[in-house]
Amino acid sequence: MKSAMNSSIRKKKILQAIGRTADLILFTTLTICALSMLFRGTANGKAILILSALAVLIVLLLLDRITHTRKERNELTHICKEIRIEKQLLMSDERIEELTGERTVMIRESYPEKAQILNALIRHPKYLICLGNEELARELIRCYAPQTTLLTVEEAIERTGIECSMEEAKGRMQSRDTCIRRHVDVRQLFQNGWNRYLVFGVLLLVLSVFTSHKIYYRLLASVSLILSVFKGILRLRNRSNIFRFFLDNMER
Repeated sequence: MKSAMNSSIRKKKILQAIGRTADLILFTTLTICALSMLFRGTANGKAILILSALAVLIVLLLLDRITHTRKERNELTHICKEIRIEKQLLMSDERIEELTGERTVMIRESYPEKAQILNALIRHPKYLICLGNEELARELIRCYAPQTTLLTVEEAIERTGIECSMEEAKGRMQSRDTCIRRHVDVRQLFQNGWNRYLVFGVLLLVLSVFTSHKIYYRLLASVSLILSVFKGILRLRNRSNIFRFFLDNMER
């Protein structure tokens, strides 16, 4: 089972690397095609194009690395928060009271009703932890239990000191990636968070107004905008898969 998971993760990483490389090459090619008209006929045209290609590749590689690192860091932060909330929900009220040092009651319903909140307030807790419907909880506390302090799950986690190790978060992330993508999928291509083709297409359209090669630049702009639509569709479909996976977990 573990070897199958590792194999799936390796396939995913290989496919993403291929997709990012193809993306960089394609975008660099479009950029060089756009610059070739500007420097055509100049004495150092070829040298300028080669240097421009290298500069574009270096910038794109740096942006890709920064985007990938930031995405992974944000995902790990989100997963850490998710695991800490799960640990909080699995704790008994007695254990939470030990950690807070005060009488504490937690309502574990995702959207508690009025009767559930009142039932919790009957126990006269110092702290009441709610997962949702916080406005109603605050109103009921103000009316019937002013001695009680309402805590959100995040506030309760900070107060009880629940931790999540980086190993736990990375394990959850790998497991989730494997569950979301059980096979190689073309939607894993072009993973960058911003659509460079859309920006480039708009710039080419603007450039076509000020040059004599209007048809050429508008053709390149059309190709770039079509690629931006294609990339946007892939990203939206990928996000819908992640959202569907999240709903499946909630139903369990």
